[in-house]
Amino acid sequence: MDFFSKKRKGFLFTVMTVLLVLALFLISSSFLEAQLALQDQSYLEGEKVKYVEDDVSSNFYSDVFGAGVPSSSRGTNWARLYFPTAAFLSPSISHSQLVSDYRNFFQGPYSQMLNANISLTGFQNKFFTLPFNSTFYVQQNVFKVSTIPFSTNYINSIMISVNASKARQGACSAPNNDPSSPSITVTLKDNAGFSCTNTVNLNYSQNNDQGGRQFYLRLLGGGSIEVKYGLVDSAIGTLKVIVLGANATVSDLYLNYSTVSLPQKFSLVGNSSIQISTQNIIRKSDTLLWEES
Repeated sequence: MDFFSKKRKGFLFTVMTVLLVLALFLISSSFLEAQLALQDQSYLEGEKVKYVEDDVSSNFYSDVFGAGVPSSSRGTNWARLYFPTAAFLSPSISHSQLVSDYRNFFQGPYSQMLNANISLTGFQNKFFTLPFNSTFYVQQNVFKVSTIPFSTNYINSIMISVNASKARQGACSAPNNDPSSPSITVTLKDNAGFSCTNTVNLNYSQNNDQGGRQFYLRLLGGGSIEVKYGLVDSAIGTLKVIVLGANATVSDLYLNYSTVSLPQKFSLVGNSSIQISTQNIIRKSDTLLWEES
């Protein structure tokens, strides 16, 4: 083989090597771009999941219960939850139906709009406070808080205001004072500027009705607003608001807890979960309505 043939073969080998390296580089580059695209897609889907979780949880409390964002405060041996607006009550509103409509919207049109499979499980017209597990329930003209899920009564005092959409007829009435704790302060208001406030100590484990009533105000047209506390609906430590023949807003609700220490943050949770499925992510989480900052 002459010199030029060897040189030509060496040149061809060099060219083939360069082409092979270039091809490997292009393949590697394409693979890297594909991986980065998948990572970007996964990131975007992860952000979508977070967005959905926040959208479902943050709106549920206000849309269903007509309630405002609560706040909290605490000291050495006490802690307080404050609800500027706790619920809107009306005989024409079914809060359980609102929950059903809310669930159907997120599982239907909202899910389709985001191209995601959203499933809401266990959504009800009630929620809970942690760490004391006080249970809030709202349905039409009834607002109820069960404050004693434990054997110990952590409630030191309660303050609540109920604002009716009608004018009063007569004066307020209140139960007799019981020397046992907690202290219950109830303010009843009509739509004409009338307001009455009564503070009474009531036994949390007894039926404190007197003549079938506790804190009571009659309204024009046969309606009324009433607040009960104690053994109510067969459950001790229960605060209950009943409104008849009118709409009403439950506001300025203070739940004051007496405790040695409270290491855990206050939070409002639903006994429910959200499962979100996108192209690359399936995540299930509990419903967090609010958390102490």
